[in-house]
Amino acid sequence: MGWIFTLCTRERLINDLISPRMTDASITEVIVYEVQPKLLWKVVRRTARYDGVFGLKAGESKCHIVCEVLERNGNEWGHLELTEDWQPTYYTCPLHFLDMTPTISPEWRARVHEHALKRA
Repeated sequence: MGWIFTLCTRERLINDLISPRMTDASITEVIVYEVQPKLLWKVVRRTARYDGVFGLKAGESKCHIVCEVLERNGNEWGHLELTEDWQPTYYTCPLHFLDMTPTISPEWRARVHEHALKRA
């Protein structure tokens, strides 16, 4: 997935990115999020509405970390969604988000911890 831009304010974009979504296949909810100057970190819970969605049974859920890179282009704001399995090159993820989700990329998580230690 690439960049998606829309004519809106930064606040409107963030609100849209943290709002619940429902499709025929799943329900997506943001459990917790943190806004940083150029990033929106969030823990997302996806619940399958029928067997086989995301490898789950109907009603089962799984959580993962999403990093939304935020950028302005004229009057538009855009975002690029990066998930942990993509090993984003951003390491400012709040540490408690790591405790809320299963490990997908141990290497990326180690860099997040290293970055937190350097900032402390």
